[in-house]
Amino acid sequence: MTGFKKIIVLNNESLDFDFRKVYVPRRLKYFVTVRRPYKPMVSFEMEKTSVSWNIIAPAPTWVIELQDELVRIIKDHLKKGDGLS
Repeated sequence: MTGFKKIIVLNNESLDFDFRKVYVPRRLKYFVTVRRPYKPMVSFEMEKTSVSWNIIAPAPTWVIELQDELVRIIKDHLKKGDGLS
């Protein structure tokens, strides 16, 4: 697996997102782990569809509300030459 990290500030809280690319036949996914100060770690998956990226595993509401930003982060990372888009 390959991956990258991105820090997002939400409500004055620094969230450390760790994106790990998962290769499966005919699909492209990222397993995402979020570390937050003094709170439990959160993990979920994002998968590329024919149109865009979607959160496919259960995730808290605050993560789902960040989906557009997470999609932008993945697309920006892939544009930098990290393989499949």
